[in-house]
Amino acid sequence: MNSFNFNSLINTLTGTFLSTAILMVGVSQAAVGVVQFATPDDGDGFENMRCMQGAVVTPNGRFAYAGSFCNKALVSFSRNEETGELTPILNTLNDDTTDGSGVSPHDGMFISADGLHLYVPGHTNEGDNFRDVIFVYDINAETGTLTFNQLFDDFEHSSSEYFYRLSDDGKNMYVAVADGHIYTLSRAANGKLSRIQLIMSEHLTDEFWRSERIWDIELSGDQTHLYLTTNPHHIFWLQRDESTGVLSVAGSTDGSQIDEFNDDEITDFAISPDGNDLYGSTWDDRFLHFRIADDRSVSLSNFFDELPDSHPNPRFYCTNKPKLSENGRLFYVVDACSDDIQVWTRDVNTGELTYRDAAFDGESGVPDDMFSQMEMLDFSHNKQQILGSTNGGLAVLDLTVDMKLQVDIAEVVTAGESIELELDIENLGLAIAHDALITIDAGEFAVTDATISGSGTDCSYAAGEDILCTIDRFVPTAMERITLTLVAPLAPATYPISATSTQAQIDKDSTNNQIDLMVRVDAAEIPTPAPEEPEQPDDSAPDTPELPDPQPEPDDIDGVDNSSGGGGAINAGWLLLMMAAAWRRKIRV
Repeated sequence: MNSFNFNSLINTLTGTFLSTAILMVGVSQAAVGVVQFATPDDGDGFENMRCMQGAVVTPNGRFAYAGSFCNKALVSFSRNEETGELTPILNTLNDDTTDGSGVSPHDGMFISADGLHLYVPGHTNEGDNFRDVIFVYDINAETGTLTFNQLFDDFEHSSSEYFYRLSDDGKNMYVAVADGHIYTLSRAANGKLSRIQLIMSEHLTDEFWRSERIWDIELSGDQTHLYLTTNPHHIFWLQRDESTGVLSVAGSTDGSQIDEFNDDEITDFAISPDGNDLYGSTWDDRFLHFRIADDRSVSLSNFFDELPDSHPNPRFYCTNKPKLSENGRLFYVVDACSDDIQVWTRDVNTGELTYRDAAFDGESGVPDDMFSQMEMLDFSHNKQQILGSTNGGLAVLDLTVDMKLQVDIAEVVTAGESIELELDIENLGLAIAHDALITIDAGEFAVTDATISGSGTDCSYAAGEDILCTIDRFVPTAMERITLTLVAPLAPATYPISATSTQAQIDKDSTNNQIDLMVRVDAAEIPTPAPEEPEQPDDSAPDTPELPDPQPEPDDIDGVDNSSGGGGAINAGWLLLMMAAAWRRKIRV
C-alpha cells in the first residue's frame, strides 16, 4: 500500500500541491476485447466466410451481414445485443439474385438509417459480362432475412476498384471510380438507387491538377463535404448540397505540401468526428496529419512513421484504413505485417496522436492469424465494437470499458469527527481503459490523509479543490481503492460528497460511474459537568485531638436558666429529692 499525507496542507491551508504516483504493474491484457473470431471451421452456417470484404450491423443491433469475396456469398447473422456475438441465421445468398447475376461483394457494405435496406457493392458473376454493380436488398425487421430488391449498374466506367459512401441522412450514395470519376446517387424510400450526377475526371483536371487515380473517399463529420485522395499527392474536397446531395468542387491541396514524401500517395484516410483533422495512411506506411479549417480546406500539420520503444516494431509496415472512436479520442489501426491492432489516443484540441497500446495475434486471448489477415475495419451500429474482415473469417472486437464506482462511508457523523471514505474503482469492460480520471468532491469535509491500494493511480490535491486521480492504463478486471480520511464540518447540516469517472474509451454502462451521496453531520454533544466532590483533608497537616461536644451547665438544663435568678421551683424540688434520699439511707442503716 502506498500513501500520501495531506496534514500539513490542511493545517496550514497554503494550497501547496501534493501528488503521488505508482508505476503500473505489467498485466497481460489485450488492448481490445475479443468477443468472437468466426471462421469456416466453426461449422454450420459459417462455411461461406473466406476473404471477407466488410460487415455491417442493423441500427437496432439485432442483425449483422458480412460479404465473402472468395465464396461469392452474403452471410446473415442474428446478433446478441449484449455481447455482440454473431450466429448465422441460414439466409446466405450465393449466386441466387433474381436476374441470375450472382453476388461478389467487395469494399464493404451499408445499411440505410431506417434499417430496411442493405447495399452491397460488388460485381456480377456473368463471365464475359463482368461489371461493377450495387446489390440492394430489403431487410425483414423481424427475422433479419434478406430479399433481393435491385441490381444497380448505371455506371459508364468499368474499373477494378470503386469506393462507396452512404450519407448519414440516407439520401445519397457516393461512388468514386479509381480512374477519377465520381457518381452521386439518390436513394428512394423503397431503397432503390438512381443516378443524379457524374463528375468526370476532366472537371478536376481543368480546375486543379491532373489526377491519375482516386485512392479513397470520405464524408466529413457534418456531412457537408466529400473528401477524396488522389495520385499524385492531392486531396480534393467537394461541397455537398444539403437538399439534393449534388457535389461541387470546392478546393484541393496544392500538392507541394506532400511532395517531400516523394511518391507517397495517401491510400486510406479517416476524418475525426469533430471534422477538425484528417489522417492519411500512405503507400510508404506513414501517417500524414492534416488540419481542416472552418472553410473545410486542409493543410498538412505533421507526419509520423515511427513507433515508440514500448512497441516491438520500430515503425509501421502494412497499415489499413484507420478508424476513430465516436468521441474522437481513440484512433485504431491494424498493421497486418506487425500482426496487431494499435490504439492511439487523440488530443481533441490539437489532433495530435499518442501511441498507447496494441493487441497481438496469439497473445492475451487473441487468436492466431487474426490481425495478420485483417483487411477491413467496420464499426457496429453504436460504434462500441469493430467487425474485422479477414481472409479467414470475421472478428468481433469490443472497444468499451465499464468503469464502476462504489463508495463506503458513514451516513451520519458528528461535527468535527474524523471519518474514512473508501472509493473502489473497477473496470468491468473488455478493453483497457486509458487516461481514466477519477474526480472526488469532498465538499465541506477537510481531507487530512489518503492512501491508494492497487497500482497505476496518480492522485493530486490542492486545498479547496477536488481530488483528481488518474489511471494511465486500467486493465479489465482490475480494481483500485482510494481511502480518504476526512474531518466533518463543525456546523450541523447535510453535506454532499460526489465521485465521477471518465476515460478515453466509450463506457458501456454510464450509470455506475458517478456517485452522489449526502452525509448528515449532527452537533457534537456538550458534556454535563460532574458534581463537585467535598474537600478532602490535607493529610500533611498535624493531627488535632477531637474535642467532646460541650455539656450544659447545671443551671442551664434544656436551655432554661435555673439559677436563683429564675426558675426557683425546679431547684427547690431538686433539694427535697436529695434530702429524701439521705433520710432513706439513714433508715436502712
